[in-house]
Amino acid sequence: VQGDVLGALHTAPISHFSGGINEAVTAVGGLNILDSGFHAARVAEHAASGEITVLPLVPTMITMLLEELERRGAPTGRVGNVKIVPYASSAIQADRAAKAREYFGEAMHQLYGASEAQMPIAALAPEDHVADTNDRGLPRLASAGRPTTYVEVAIVDHERRRLPVGETGEIATRGAHVGPG
Repeated sequence: VQGDVLGALHTAPISHFSGGINEAVTAVGGLNILDSGFHAARVAEHAASGEITVLPLVPTMITMLLEELERRGAPTGRVGNVKIVPYASSAIQADRAAKAREYFGEAMHQLYGASEAQMPIAALAPEDHVADTNDRGLPRLASAGRPTTYVEVAIVDHERRRLPVGETGEIATRGAHVGPG
């Protein structure tokens, strides 16, 4: 797969996050390659070959892949033809997200979701993968991103009242993406 054709490598079950990527790639006529599991060396080879343009990963996989790329002495900048690295399922350490951006550049897309609300509830877009900190000293790369279109997000207390910025509470979301109940 070369040029503008999408080719996605799936190393996680497509019954979860990777499945949504699989459907999107299929919808635009792309190729989905299903691997039996995540092996950092094999993923690095696929990525460097130019055949993969979409590489859905979870943060643990990103860490292992970065270690493999560093072990190989891979140059930073764009890896192969990878244009989109959607990642989800857990928080990523800010330093790992920054290192991933060194290797994959503008390809990094973080998606945040929940079992009861399909992804994405929020997204950290490629242009938001920067080393900025907010007024409380928290790195932007530690953020889940901004709420996506047609999604409302709030931090609420145990009585479902919105809390002010900086308070700890439960993440509440509203929109067509939320399951019934």
